[in-house]
Amino acid sequence: KEIAQEVGLSPSAVSLVLNDRPCRISEENRRRIKEVAARKRYVPNQIARSLVMQQSRTFGLIVPNIESRFFSSLARNLE
Repeated sequence: KEIAQEVGLSPSAVSLVLNDRPCRISEENRRRIKEVAARKRYVPNQIARSLVMQQSRTFGLIVPNIESRFFSSLARNLE
């Protein structure tokens, strides 16, 4: 909302640009939105996004022994 207020556009327009969704927003406005977002160090809230999208994009890993070199290496490399 802060970014939208600063650039003078709707929050939905800002959301479309920040999420790289196709939309009819001029390149100039896209540039302004991205500049303000970078200046404010905008980072998407993954928890909020997963609630809205109803998917978390996470997975679980069950291993018999995490202290095993093989399984600990596997877990590290999957991150």
